[in-house]
Amino acid sequence: MPQTDLFELDTKLDEERTKSKKFEVKFTKFKSKSALNKTITEDGKKYSNAYFSNGNFSTIKIKNLLELKKSLLKLTKYEAIGLGVHKDKLKGEITPKSRSKELARSKENFKWNDEFNLVMLDYDYFEGITEINTAQEYKTVLEEIEPSLKNTQMMISKSTSSLVVNKQTKETLYKKGGYHCYLIIKGSVERFKELLWRSCWVKGHGAVKYAADGSILLRTIFDAAVLSPERLVFEAIPNIEGNNLAILPRDIKVFNPKGTYLNVDDMESNIGEGLRIEAEAKHEAKSTSLKLKELYVQKHAKELSKSTNISYEIAKKIIEAKTGSSGVIYEDDLIYFPNGESILARDLTIEHDGQYILDPVEPDEANAVVNISFNGTKTVHSFLHGGKTFEIIPADLDIKLPISKEAKEIAQSFLKDVWNGLFEYGYSEKMYENWETMFQSYIEASKPNFNTMHIISVSAGAAKTTSLAHYIKTMLVKTKGKFTSLVVVNTIQNGIDFKNFLNELIDKDDKDNLLPRPKIMFAKDKEVLEDEEGNKIEYTSDVNHKTCNQAEILIITHARLRKAVISGQTEHLMTHNSQESLLAENRDLFAVDEAIDFEEKALIKQAQSYLVIGALQSLKTFYKQNEMKEKLSKLIAVITKFTDFCERATEEQNKTKIHNSQNVFGEGTDLDICFDREFIDVICENAQITNVNLESYFVDLSILVRSNFFHIDSGGEGIVISSNVDRIPSSKGFVVLDASAAINHEYMHYINKQKAQRLRVHLDAKRYDEVTIYASEENEGVGKVDVPGYMIKPDTAKNSKAKIDKDKVNEIENFKKFIQEEILSKTTKEDKILIIANKSLDEYFRTHLILDRTFYCEHWGNLTGRNDLKKCNKVFCLTLPYKPNHFYYSKAYKHNKVEDLREVYKFRVSLLLDEVYQALLRANLRTNDPITKNAPKCDIYIRTSVKRNLAGDCQKIINTLEKMLIGAKISRWSFANNENNEQYSKLPDAAYEMRDVLIEWSNSNPHDSVLEYSTLSKMRNDVFDTGGRKIRRYKSTYLAENVTIVDWLESQTNLKFLGGNESKSYLEEHFDIKFKGKGVTCFCRVN
Repeated sequence: MPQTDLFELDTKLDEERTKSKKFEVKFTKFKSKSALNKTITEDGKKYSNAYFSNGNFSTIKIKNLLELKKSLLKLTKYEAIGLGVHKDKLKGEITPKSRSKELARSKENFKWNDEFNLVMLDYDYFEGITEINTAQEYKTVLEEIEPSLKNTQMMISKSTSSLVVNKQTKETLYKKGGYHCYLIIKGSVERFKELLWRSCWVKGHGAVKYAADGSILLRTIFDAAVLSPERLVFEAIPNIEGNNLAILPRDIKVFNPKGTYLNVDDMESNIGEGLRIEAEAKHEAKSTSLKLKELYVQKHAKELSKSTNISYEIAKKIIEAKTGSSGVIYEDDLIYFPNGESILARDLTIEHDGQYILDPVEPDEANAVVNISFNGTKTVHSFLHGGKTFEIIPADLDIKLPISKEAKEIAQSFLKDVWNGLFEYGYSEKMYENWETMFQSYIEASKPNFNTMHIISVSAGAAKTTSLAHYIKTMLVKTKGKFTSLVVVNTIQNGIDFKNFLNELIDKDDKDNLLPRPKIMFAKDKEVLEDEEGNKIEYTSDVNHKTCNQAEILIITHARLRKAVISGQTEHLMTHNSQESLLAENRDLFAVDEAIDFEEKALIKQAQSYLVIGALQSLKTFYKQNEMKEKLSKLIAVITKFTDFCERATEEQNKTKIHNSQNVFGEGTDLDICFDREFIDVICENAQITNVNLESYFVDLSILVRSNFFHIDSGGEGIVISSNVDRIPSSKGFVVLDASAAINHEYMHYINKQKAQRLRVHLDAKRYDEVTIYASEENEGVGKVDVPGYMIKPDTAKNSKAKIDKDKVNEIENFKKFIQEEILSKTTKEDKILIIANKSLDEYFRTHLILDRTFYCEHWGNLTGRNDLKKCNKVFCLTLPYKPNHFYYSKAYKHNKVEDLREVYKFRVSLLLDEVYQALLRANLRTNDPITKNAPKCDIYIRTSVKRNLAGDCQKIINTLEKMLIGAKISRWSFANNENNEQYSKLPDAAYEMRDVLIEWSNSNPHDSVLEYSTLSKMRNDVFDTGGRKIRRYKSTYLAENVTIVDWLESQTNLKFLGGNESKSYLEEHFDIKFKGKGVTCFCRVN
């Protein structure tokens, strides 16, 4: 092996050292027509003048920190610097982001240099952090934390606010002043920040600081928030307000003037240990944080209540909204200006855009700035603690009703005669207060001039319907039968139960049978139900549509109400026509149990329509009269227009576009045939057709041919069109009793439109400490399981001829065996079991599941309002509810939000959560124990998935249940069969590191939607390689069937990974971010 020439090697090293000192770094100088420095007042208040109303930028180049010193000393009060540079310009104009995204001083427009960057370490003292009193001390501490800084050129000066002194005492205004340390680095700034921050914690220079509202602020001897390429750095002499203030000359020291830059690759890595120490400090600070927040809210709520004459309870809710991480300011909050004036947040207009206000959380500490976009969006940006943007939104101000003496007396009699007398249930103080609120609402709703919607959200089993029955009975006795009401219930059985219970109450006080008794009217005059043994029982309505307005107490189902709404005939339900009066009058009380259903909705399917056309063609040959044939031809032509449209939409692959009736059915008198009621009735009576309810089909068709909107979607039955129009009555207000009103997004639209008021009740009146929710976190999907008809009812004529899919049969049979094993392993013979699944799986399990237990099978959509399952103490949710997309679009259209995809998404999520929550409440969660006041023990097993596109929904379900079922425990559903209990032990360590980095970014940047992979790799190239080869490999590396490492990563972080090709369309659709050409590889938030 040849001997190395040491002289030649030393010469090369000298050349490298010389070359390493020759570098150039760029940064930005900003200039504005308004001040870009700090303003300091005599009492020590410090405000940043950081808002650009009109300005420009230019790029500065330096070769060392001596040149930087000269640049800083020349800055005027209208100038500040930025550590980054513009993405493609050396100079240009700056305007607010609300006016122009392209000209804004934002992260999208300013970036770090590719190789060399100027960084500034900003030190400010607070109690708990290392105390530094000189520039030399700051240098020494930094070198202890990061030894490679010893040979690095540094420039350290006092922060500009530390230069302010009191003329009389000659003391600085801030005794514990701040310092700015500049240095030049080679490599990623994000990685430099990460490494130095973690080392600070490991070496004893990290600490917890508490914001005024108790928020936990993790700090070190430098402010990490400053290290952002678009951030302003104030180095100009500050403005001072006060005759007793003066400014000291600047003293800027350059250390190691012959030194060089810091190479990030040479830095120590203490990331793992630093994360652990920081997490422990945060955990220990939580109790103090909660106490400080409570004191803050109390103090400021009292001040707001006094200033605005609102109740303390409402003021407290307003103050709580803007504390912590919520990032919202309610419109009823006060905005304070530096001149002492104040206005309500809702009164901010475009004229206030760009104006300074006092910080919304810490008004004594700093200014904030108002941003109002041309579309009316209002935000406030705080400069404190790294910056935070608050969105101004309508207040979620639940109404607290003042409780009258009458309501209190009724509540007392309810407790004595019903709750204790009939049920012997336990109750809590908060539950009793909820009763008072409900009775007060009934009293208000019984007044003639009541014209709004009262929404009451109390949990199932907390006396919603029993309190309503007691109130109606009380009013009947009080008025001697002169009290009228309409009660809308969810199911036929609900109506029967309510009628029987109300009769029981009335019978106790009306031995002579002088008072009117409730009458019930079903959707049809006769309804047939099956009992638990499968026996059919026929029920007949007490009244019909002609006589129902003569019933003082009328009970109807949601189905009957919908039927009346669609026909536009609701007056006969909502009015009462007594024999003593010639004119019908509004009923005294109108109450709806569970969800409201005042909507004209319609849906027809392509597959159905072909069947209907066939039946009509056949019927056409039966008739000899030309008039009937002509009418049938017209009706067939109308339906054919729809099927033709469906075929065109399929060919054009345009299946999700929003349309109106003219797009499909055109215009003309032919459409009138859909409204010929007599003709349609004849068709429904004589047409021979199966699998289609003709009456419903033609009602829906009559709605759609005149609809201004409908949404189309595709599924197993071809194209589907649907419409949904609000038809809430305006003649009389009403009360809605809905256990899930707190999570149903639709109610917020009514509240915002001032059509409804949600009453303040105790959502934690019932506790569920004996309830455990087990989530499976499977690698598989947990959507609906479609069971073929030949497996459910193999003996029918149709199914006996069907082609058998053996693979499908084996799949279903294996799943059935697996579920049988799970249920047997999780239950005993004493348990009552409720199994919830989609409809076909429910039908299959009813006849094929073999268990030596008492069990009930039900499907989603058939549980809301049920009371017959409340003894079930074990619940198994085997699939998630499913509704097609057109359902959510129709809901959004109903509230004029169909163009807003975020609203469509909110409807989808809230309806999913609503259905799961309502279904689970059918079990014994609704029962009250007479001793503990808690619901009895109940175990809920829910199949959840970590699979892409399902993980977010599953996590929201579990989080919502934990929020609504106060005290319930969350645990992992571990399968008895180990083959199905796949763990993540084979995940590579790098995947966990990726997860931790992404979660930290997500928490640190709550208002950023997209993280470009290039930025991520610069920030942490030890985890995310520059070319992205590792993450792409993980995208095709499977942990189990259909689950990749990227799937797992997305489920853990709630971020979605997008390649360049897929990001273009996805970001444009979900975030309105547009690209020229190809998109960017990135992670983005899942909406």
